[in-house]
Amino acid sequence: MHIAKDRVVDIEYVLFDARGRVIDGTEEGETLSYLHGSQELLPRLQEALDGRSAGDGLCVELRAADAYGRRDPKKVQVVPRSAFDPRRELRVGNQVPYFSPAGVFTMWVAEVDEERVVLDGNHPLAGRDLRFAILVNQVRDARPEELEKGRTLDGDDGESA
Repeated sequence: MHIAKDRVVDIEYVLFDARGRVIDGTEEGETLSYLHGSQELLPRLQEALDGRSAGDGLCVELRAADAYGRRDPKKVQVVPRSAFDPRRELRVGNQVPYFSPAGVFTMWVAEVDEERVVLDGNHPLAGRDLRFAILVNQVRDARPEELEKGRTLDGDDGESA
């Protein structure tokens, strides 16, 4: 069976940065399941997987603009440390809500010291060229309830035990 819209796909992957350093990936013996065409994966990544079958391996290189976009300096805000509860431990990489007149946004703590906190609304991988090494493990038709929800359901592959 080939990968196409409304099929559930199980993949193993390793994500590398432009220098070949591993950034992320599935753990050994684990897979990532997604509903093809549901925008769960980056669009260019889904395009590269179209038509593939179980057992296929591929390497996909994405420029930053085709991955998580370019970094937008307007999405970086410097906030006084006093704006946060003093008991709250803030560490680089933590997600925090940012309240603005335009709404509430999830931001990443980029820097923190006694005086200020630098919050970044860019995706952590924005501005980075990426390379995915992918192995397609399984392809199956999505169940009606998965199509209705627009995603796979709890990693259930639909097979009886």
